[in-house]
Amino acid sequence: MTYDRAEKTFGIFVGLTLCSIPFLIASVCAILYIYTAFIFEAIGKASGDSEQVESYTQASAESYLGIVIPQEATDIHYAAYHVGWQDFEVFLRFSLPGEQLDKFLSQHGVQQSLESDYYPDSFQYGYSRTIEWWQPNQAKTYRGNSSLEDESGTSILIDETNPELLIIYIHGYSY
Repeated sequence: MTYDRAEKTFGIFVGLTLCSIPFLIASVCAILYIYTAFIFEAIGKASGDSEQVESYTQASAESYLGIVIPQEATDIHYAAYHVGWQDFEVFLRFSLPGEQLDKFLSQHGVQQSLESDYYPDSFQYGYSRTIEWWQPNQAKTYRGNSSLEDESGTSILIDETNPELLIIYIHGYSY
């Protein structure tokens, strides 16, 4: 009798163990799947996934870039992107009558630092290629410069192809 009881108990134990192995495997797989999804999401954000900030305003762009867009400016465009976890990019473009350029540049301390035929590296990569109105690569005559301080930078390009009406491109970013 004791032998039969032990045999039945062992049989139940083996049966339950064999039935629970698939459950354990499924649970471990589910946990690994969720963990992997979070890792790939983090890698995606770290490698440059971005989200455009829809509620961004002209005043926000001016504040972030540390400039004031002149009243004479026309064709004003701006966009902002959250890049990764904490990085941020701002793109600003506007047209300015040629006679207003020196005043604008002197107000922002960049006049002496502009170099002829300087095309900022930050203009060649990333989200700038997906913005329809961001077209500094069409400039035939231009000056520009970039500055990097701590973990943020600003790049500017003045499209002087039409000296009567210049196009100003400014890109600000933080890492």
